[in-house]
Amino acid sequence: MWGDNLRIWFELFSGIVVYRITNDGPDNNEGWININEFEKRFIRESLIFADKPYDPSNKKQRNALIDAIIHNASLLCEVKLLERPRNITPPSLDYRVTKLGRKIDAFGYGISPGFRKKTVFFIIYLYFWVKKYWKFVTIGTLGWTFINSFKFYTAMFGWLRNDLFAIISAIGIGFLVWFSYFLKSAPKGIDETTLV
Repeated sequence: MWGDNLRIWFELFSGIVVYRITNDGPDNNEGWININEFEKRFIRESLIFADKPYDPSNKKQRNALIDAIIHNASLLCEVKLLERPRNITPPSLDYRVTKLGRKIDAFGYGISPGFRKKTVFFIIYLYFWVKKYWKFVTIGTLGWTFINSFKFYTAMFGWLRNDLFAIISAIGIGFLVWFSYFLKSAPKGIDETTLV
């Protein structure tokens, strides 16, 4: 189903939590996870990337993975399922799942994510598809509007043409009725016998 690719990436982002031991106990850095931790997951679990098991020593594959992580995380940030830290100096590639993202993640996971989660990611896919092809969608919408307007007006003019004699007859009879009423209600001429 459309949107499954982005859903799988989202599950990669939402399915990892990194705990570090500090003096106060375990700390997960308030949910912020660095991009390196996502790469480490590929190494630990021997995940497949670009139809091959991930090999960090392969620079081309590593760069492609880092680019894919940043690209998909950016898409998920745009739809508010992930967020980036703001006002961080120097900037870092950290992400965390938002409250909305946690709700959607609770719909299901893995092979059978559930209908609701698939629907959400299908809608997200459509959003990005329309955004990518907005010019074509706009032109198509305007074209469809023109076609519908043309059909409407040709049907209306066809109706008028078919009933044109009836309309002209009704207007003519209306004019004759009005004209006869006008003649009856017009003031009478002056009677000469009443003049002295």
